[in-house]
Amino acid sequence: MTKWRPLWNRADRPIYEALAAALARDVASGRLSVGDRLPPQRELAEALGVTVPTVTRAYSLAARRGLVGGHVGRGTFVRPAITSDTDAGLVDLSINALPPHAFLGEIAARLDLPPDAARRAALLNYPPREGRDAHRLAGADWIARRGVFVAPSRVLVTAGAQHALVAALSGQLGPGDTLLVEELTFAGLLEAVRLLGIVPVAVSMDADGLRPDALDRIAHTTGARTLAVQPVLHNPTGISMPPARRRAIAEVVARRGLHVIEDDIYGELAPETLPLVTELSTPWTYVTSLSKSVVAGVRVGFLATHADAAARAARAIWATTVAASPLTTEIACALIADGTADRIVVWKRQEMRARQQLAREILPGLPSTIHPASPHVWWPLPRPWRVADFVGAARGRGIVLGPTDGFLGQPGATPRAVRLCLGPPATRERLRQALETLRDLAASLPASAALV
Repeated sequence: MTKWRPLWNRADRPIYEALAAALARDVASGRLSVGDRLPPQRELAEALGVTVPTVTRAYSLAARRGLVGGHVGRGTFVRPAITSDTDAGLVDLSINALPPHAFLGEIAARLDLPPDAARRAALLNYPPREGRDAHRLAGADWIARRGVFVAPSRVLVTAGAQHALVAALSGQLGPGDTLLVEELTFAGLLEAVRLLGIVPVAVSMDADGLRPDALDRIAHTTGARTLAVQPVLHNPTGISMPPARRRAIAEVVARRGLHVIEDDIYGELAPETLPLVTELSTPWTYVTSLSKSVVAGVRVGFLATHADAAARAARAIWATTVAASPLTTEIACALIADGTADRIVVWKRQEMRARQQLAREILPGLPSTIHPASPHVWWPLPRPWRVADFVGAARGRGIVLGPTDGFLGQPGATPRAVRLCLGPPATRERLRQALETLRDLAASLPASAALV
């Protein structure tokens, strides 16, 4: 046990914060080393002339920051931090993205403008709000890879899938209108709903995804006419609806006359499962982009729908961005046209499957319902961990996780689970290191329970 005493300034903040800050400085400077055992709380309190609860609060704050950890009967120790892919010393598992490392050079080469003067001039001018004809044609071609066959006139070009969702919602609903959403759903969808003043109503889920009986009941009782859903590689759970569930949902949609807005942004990673809209008889809107399946920095998405909804969505595009950038859309369409996008998708499918397998080998308790190509896992936490405490402790270990309550379709109890995005680490080995750190952290006691 070290005889550590802090070098601190007690005047500029509460004593417990000053003590925790001094501990952090001493860890950073090397005055305290990984594995050092800190003085017992009573001993340190007496040495510093402060109360025991003050030291307890300081140790707890340091634990939430990932600096120390406790073991009942053993004491409080300085914890190790893992190395990272970022200058900030963090591995970010909160963002669903897998950069196409093997293709970055090819993508960078697309940044040159076409040599044809007339084409360059067109790309540097305002495009139609729906997108240039050639770009809409490329969008229809891209969507057809998912078995959704529409005329280019029904395709709109957007600045990514998030923009497409905003346009789709604006075209269907107004402030105060009800939107049926999954019990757990994409946080970006909920942000768009709040922005537009739409009222989300959550429909319960089970191991196969959205429950048809719950959808039927809530559609009837609320009178809602629009459903937003992510049937393939659902975010955050990683579920893909099996065929029987898809048919049951399609029957409810037909019976209740619902307009479905399907977010199929991960669909390219699961080619064996077609979008739900391919089974619908009622009007629908289909949203996708190249962000997840190809490259995130090319902010280009596509929205496909029927004529009336397309006209309304086009007005929303004009109101938000005027039109998607024709320059970035040109890059995206070139990647589609020459097959580069298809090669990247194949590589990502293989890479995601390998990373999913890695996660399944390392993390205990992963649900079997997670699709083997899902870019994320929904990992239940063991008791007594609370999500907020685990997220804070993980950050202290150098790993960034997103908040779980951001996925709640409407306010309620926060699930005791976290979403882990498998794509951001540059290598599988870096992912392995991060997942092993999280596994070990989950196996330990939270600071609030472990400090003595």
